[in-house]
Formats: sequence, C-alpha cells, structure tokens
Amino acid sequence: MLFFTGIDDGNYDIKSPHTTMPAGYTSSEILPPMVNEYLFYNGVYYVPSQKRFKYLEDKTVNERSLVLVLFGIAQELRYLATKKVGQDGNIQGEISKYTEVALGVGLPPSHMMAKGAAQKKIQYLESYMKDGIDFEYCGLKYSFKLTFCKVFPQDYAAIVVNTDDDIIKNYPKFVAVDIGGGTMDVIPFIDHTPDTASCISVQSGILYMYQNIVLDCKRALGVSIDNKDIECVINKERTVLSEEVIRLIMADVQKWVDENIINELSQCNISFAATPVVFLGGGSKLLRPFINKNKVIMNQHYLKDPARANAKGYAALIKQMYQASAKG
Repeated sequence: MLFFTGIDDGNYDIKSPHTTMPAGYTSSEILPPMVNEYLFYNGVYYVPSQKRFKYLEDKTVNERSLVLVLFGIAQELRYLATKKVGQDGNIQGEISKYTEVALGVGLPPSHMMAKGAAQKKIQYLESYMKDGIDFEYCGLKYSFKLTFCKVFPQDYAAIVVNTDDDIIKNYPKFVAVDIGGGTMDVIPFIDHTPDTASCISVQSGILYMYQNIVLDCKRALGVSIDNKDIECVINKERTVLSEEVIRLIMADVQKWVDENIINELSQCNISFAATPVVFLGGGSKLLRPFINKNKVIMNQHYLKDPARANAKGYAALIKQMYQASAKG
C-alpha cells in the first residue's frame, strides 16, 4: 500500500503534517539507557536531541538529512496508525501495510532556482530509499520503497493548500514570509501566483538569533546560556535565570525582530500600508508577540499551524501530482 506524506526538513525542526521534532540527534552503536525515543538504522541508534545541528544549506552532503527525514516519516506513520487502531491496537500491523512511500519535500524558493538543486535532492533521497529501506523506530519496524518523490518551493506549498484562509482567499496581493531555522523566505503573491522573480531568502533565521543572544549574554553579563534557555524565556516557561538575564534576552529578541526581520522586509520594497503580510514557519509562531509589537507592519496575519504548514502542503501536492501522473 502507498503512503503519501510531506516532510519539511528544516534547520530548526523536522516537520511532518502532524509531528515536530528538533533538527538534531546523537548517534551510538549501543542504545543509551533511559531513552524513550530512538531510530535504529544501518547498525546505528539515533536519539533526538534538543541541540540542533548548525545551519547547512546543502543537505545532500551527508546522511544527516536522511536520518531526520526517516524520523519524520516514522513519526507521521505511527501517528496515523495509532489514530486509526488506538493506542492498544495493532500499530505494527497498520504500519506494515505501507510498503511504498510517495514523498514531498521542499527547498527555499531562491534555492529552487539554482540549476539542478531540486533534482539533486530527489536523487539524494532515492539513492537511499528507492530500492527499499528498513529501520526501526521506538520498537516498530518500517520497511518500504520510495516510489515517487518531488521537491516543491517552501511557502508556496503552504499557501496553495490554505486557500480557505481569509487573506489568501480574499486578497489579490499579499506577501508570504516564512521564518525558519536558517533562513527567512519572502515570496510576493499577485492574483494567487507567486512572483518568483522577487523571491528572496536571507539568513535571518532563528538559529542565527540564538547565536547572537548567547554571545551577548556571555559578553555583557558573563552568563552562559543555550538555545533552550532562550526558548523558555520567550515562551514564559519556568527558568532559574535572573531577571537581568531575562530582560537582556527579551530585549535582544525584540532587537533582532526589528533589525533583522522587519528591516529586511522593508528593504524588499513592500508597502506595508497596502500589502498584507502572511507569516508562517516555526519562527513566526515563536516570534509572533515580538512581531506584533513592531508597528511598521500594519496588516500582519498568521497561518494556522504555521510550523507544519509546509509539510502539509508537500503532502497534499505530492498526492495531487501522483494521481495526475497515474491518470496520464
């Protein structure tokens, strides 16, 4: 049976249509103790980690992206199997029904324009999965062949499957802004068609913001923090950090939004008075309160489930393309 899905293998998180995990893992030939989640592939155990990998533009240079994509597929298939048969049902039996996968993935719009970039990513995934792949995830066995794979432009995929969204449905002109781990992608839409000549990707993603804040805390206050500490502060979760450190982090986040996100958008010749800005991506969800504090953007809007919007778009588009090719 054929399984359709989309995986957004971002630099911050790996997203399937229903699941999310940090884009990081540790590896070992022996399963570490006290581990609840793991993936076992080719003799190696991979355990998800909150310590995300550094930004990597070309994800085909090593097996890192493959492992993260396998995590995404495994989590999505387990989620759907559990939803169908229940937590106490035959989840393994449901998973084993799927022996083929049709996979949609993405690239930033500006990267899509590079000659051969999309095909290179397809060939990378096919080289591992086209002839069949077997692995284990949390005690469940997976075995399938990748029989259909396509690459779609990030953000465009999210927009075309959210046609019931108020802005997308009713406005002839808007700008889609995807704040991810490594990049911020900007795509103008006119009459529901992307203006590909005006698409840009800039390195204003969340991971760069974290790096800046970590250095600032060390330099200004002599305090060593990590990305998780920053997330806790932004999300107003419990932390033992002093009020001084918290104030510095919050100020740095707002400064980053004002100078590295809003100012970048201002330089794209966007008329904020005349153009709605549709935010998506995990970074948009995280930074929403700080974006709203900036008064330059007058008509900001956020997609529902912005972090997984691209993954959902890839899944819908790969199914449409497969069905169209089957008819042809």
